[in-house]
Amino acid sequence: MKQIVLGDGLRVNAQNFPNKEALVYQEKRFSYRELNERVNRLANGLISRGFQKGDKISILLHNCNEYVEAFFALAKAGIVSVPLSYRSTPKDFEKTINHSDAKGVIFGEEFAQTIKDLKAVLPQVKTFLEVGEKEGAWAENYEGFLRSHATEEPQGEVLETDPIWIPYTSGTTGDPKGVLSCHRGWTLQIPLMSWDYKIHEDDIFLNTGPLYHLAPYFFTLTFLYIGGKVVVMREFDPSKTLALIEAEKTTTVFMVPTMFNFILNLPENEKKERDLRSLRILMVGAAPLLTKTKEEILKYFTSGNLYEFYAASELGMVTTLKPEDQMRKIRCCGKPFPGVEIKLLDKAGNEVPRGEVGELYMRGFNTFDEYYKNPEATKASRIGEWKTVGDMAKMDEEGFFYIVDRKKDMVISGGVNIYPVEIDEVIQKCPKVLEVAVIGVPDETWGESLKAIVVLKPGETATEEEIRQFCEGKLAKYKIPRTVEFWSILPKTPSGKIQKNVIRSQYWQDQKVKV
Repeated sequence: MKQIVLGDGLRVNAQNFPNKEALVYQEKRFSYRELNERVNRLANGLISRGFQKGDKISILLHNCNEYVEAFFALAKAGIVSVPLSYRSTPKDFEKTINHSDAKGVIFGEEFAQTIKDLKAVLPQVKTFLEVGEKEGAWAENYEGFLRSHATEEPQGEVLETDPIWIPYTSGTTGDPKGVLSCHRGWTLQIPLMSWDYKIHEDDIFLNTGPLYHLAPYFFTLTFLYIGGKVVVMREFDPSKTLALIEAEKTTTVFMVPTMFNFILNLPENEKKERDLRSLRILMVGAAPLLTKTKEEILKYFTSGNLYEFYAASELGMVTTLKPEDQMRKIRCCGKPFPGVEIKLLDKAGNEVPRGEVGELYMRGFNTFDEYYKNPEATKASRIGEWKTVGDMAKMDEEGFFYIVDRKKDMVISGGVNIYPVEIDEVIQKCPKVLEVAVIGVPDETWGESLKAIVVLKPGETATEEEIRQFCEGKLAKYKIPRTVEFWSILPKTPSGKIQKNVIRSQYWQDQKVKV
């Protein structure tokens, strides 16, 4: 029986349209034939070094063509990718590489000294490949490694049930966990994603986000699997993003809400001078899209159809809100992705009535296999076939879902459950506010009370009372933050999610009981 594996997409495209442009990174451009040959060289080289199916290799790179090559090469060789966040600390690198049992590391030259310093505490790692211009004394040069190996398709059978990657969760609600998933789940999502979002082989995707994160990884592989073209940015920059859309005639882009916010806050003359008419699909997810931001996106990107989604590394694609429902369904994440079933459960494991909040569980072909070497967390994440990451949601009468908040972000004040994202939504509409994060802080009377952490737009000033007054009439009294603090910046994960756990820890670190 034919196996459903990721590497087949690139192989077939190299046969069917070898000269078609597949990948663009800065000044480098690769056809499907060229990209596939580089992928095969890397895969064959690793196999010749003794890497076997099921072995792991960590990837520590900024976005680049080599990152994409590594993903496909490891998939073709049956090796498991372990992407690392380049914004993590050396201690985090050590923990993740060792926890994942990685036997190799592919890293950029900017991380050479860090990896060299860690070498003594990475006893399982036998192969170090350095991407860059230099010929390293202790690590092999990536390009030299490729040149010394064959371009033929690698030998050996890769099964759809074999693991493909172990990303580590961003840690917005606790310590990162390794999310192990197999080929079948990710590869089967690709045609369904193409159908659901009306994507085809003539589309050009601009990747703005870090490739170690779920959405940039999945969308990049999707477009290369179906025969489209991918333009990769080294890192997000709002001005460069608009310039690339114009220059490359990009048809599709994914950004998290924070990225869209940065673009929308560029000077008006800079935004007006760009020709963005090639854009037809805008994708947004990974964090709540507040209504004010959505309205401004639709006003500025006039040719783009906006798709909002809810997804997770553990669950894959879960829901999609399509363009025709964007302003009809406010604060909604849409209906289930094709092949996905969803139910909302209370603490006792019973389904909640429509309109009431419950913990979101889903089942489908695209969910993760396990938290790597963490059976307790794996067990806690599922009830039979149904799996969860702890997000709270409700469903309306038409079957549309609304993510209310993360379970761990919920505030219990005086015995009442409060979901801060609703309050974020209101404060974000204040004309002076750039970003906001509402959290629960210790309160001797109520257990927890609401605090708003606000970042103002450049040049703006505001008082605590001004923010509270803005909320009056828009929120129930008990949902208006008791206190407001003004910060210059909010901590975020590299993928753009506001780290409420980091903010919250500053107020709870001295408390014996942490609600």
